[in-house]
Amino acid sequence: MMLFTKLKNFILDNKDLIGVLDGESAYTGPELVQIDLTNSCNNDCIGCWCRSPMLKDRLIPAEIERQTLPVDLVKRVLKECAEMGTTNIYLAGGGEPFMHPQIMEILAYIKELKLYCHINTNFTLVDKARARKIVEMGIDHLIVSLWAATPKTYGITHPNKTEEAFEQLMDTIEYILKLRQASPPHIVYYNVIMNLNYQELEAMVELAAATGVNAVEFTVVDVIPDYTNSLLLNKKQQSEVYEACKKIKTTYSHKKVEETIDIRIDDFMRRINNDGTAAGNYDIDAIDRIPCLIGWNFSRILADGNVNACLKSHRMPVGNIYKTSFSEIWNGPSQRNFRRKTRKRNKDDPFFSKIGNDDSAKIGCYRSCDDMERNYRLWRRLKQKSWAQKMLLRCSSYFLK
Repeated sequence: MMLFTKLKNFILDNKDLIGVLDGESAYTGPELVQIDLTNSCNNDCIGCWCRSPMLKDRLIPAEIERQTLPVDLVKRVLKECAEMGTTNIYLAGGGEPFMHPQIMEILAYIKELKLYCHINTNFTLVDKARARKIVEMGIDHLIVSLWAATPKTYGITHPNKTEEAFEQLMDTIEYILKLRQASPPHIVYYNVIMNLNYQELEAMVELAAATGVNAVEFTVVDVIPDYTNSLLLNKKQQSEVYEACKKIKTTYSHKKVEETIDIRIDDFMRRINNDGTAAGNYDIDAIDRIPCLIGWNFSRILADGNVNACLKSHRMPVGNIYKTSFSEIWNGPSQRNFRRKTRKRNKDDPFFSKIGNDDSAKIGCYRSCDDMERNYRLWRRLKQKSWAQKMLLRCSSYFLK
């Protein structure tokens, strides 16, 4: 009986890997679902692929910017996700989550379903009343998009915002930190690095440490060819940034500091120290090392209802929640085809030219893969399984079907 229980628990704990070994179907819901509640945003971040003033004729059209998922549809999808085994909901996307008129109702429902809730936000629309409710609800993670360590640089990277907006934002964060004490939310400062703010890399870490947030994270600017290329770091700037990263790792390597603040810099360093970085091909050295398994543990729902199998596959949706239930889309023909195509290590298939924002790219994943960390986690779990364990999981798929 004890052996049977162990085998049963092993299978239940690895239902996502059963799908990977099957090669097409999924036997549990995605671990994480990102929902773009709205395409509306109150910022015009300089590196944004929707609203950067540098985009000119490629700015997001007004009719698309108005797209917002109705609260009843969002709740229906959230309930489906919970029933399918999803554990994490991530609110982000082409718009600002707090622009949704029923955002607080949606947050309350996510927690009612006992799901982990992550919000990627510019945080400028969170006043102290909302901040208190966020803490009281037990929202788990706030990823605050800053792109700066000083009011001046904040204004430069957010052209429609004043330096005072930065001060107000920091004041609200300080208020939340006082309210939460040892409880959630876990707060991360998120910084997109380009040639307008790279000089503040060390200051960004210092700001995070000084304010007492949980983590600081860095990523490289994902440019739109012929529009925002001028934001890319040149070779000299790349070298300066890499040296700054090494200094940060040395300065903050003490165990006491590591327990206080999580400095997420390793993957950023890999991207900066890459031959393709000057052209914006940050992940050309990493993509072909392992197969892409993201089709078994992630899904993104856009503000128009389209469902994407990865963060950068918006040009080839696998379904639409206005027409089909999310659970049907998750194992529908388009999602299964995505899994078949991407689980191969070789990315020469023309399929990959449709990934990302660059219409001319042969392999769009090379520019920037935002799912890499999730993919590596799943792949490592699979590699750690013995031959016998893999055979057990393969056989289990016949019963689960």
